[in-house]
Amino acid sequence: MERKEIGAEESWQIEYIPGRFERIQHVRKKYACAKMRKARGNRHGSRQRRKQKRPSRKAWPDRGLLAYIVTSKFADYLPLYRLEDIFTRQGFEISRATQSVWCGMWPI
Repeated sequence: MERKEIGAEESWQIEYIPGRFERIQHVRKKYACAKMRKARGNRHGSRQRRKQKRPSRKAWPDRGLLAYIVTSKFADYLPLYRLEDIFTRQGFEISRATQSVWCGMWPI
């Protein structure tokens, strides 16, 4: 059976590679077989890839960015407001409140 593309679901993730940020786009395409959709009433004829596992369901950072923030905060004793300034200079505005949530702390 030949399947046709019927749509796609897009999501974005931010990865930190030392010295620069990468914006990663994930596209999950949906496919459906016309014969199966007619036979089953449009419910079970479509298929889509599984989502990639993420460190957090609601967050969009990748593991590398989270590792960098946590290491800078707890191992290098770098305050989050300084990390916020570093990220802003590199073109990404990530507030210290967001960073603190990602570190598992209450917002400052």
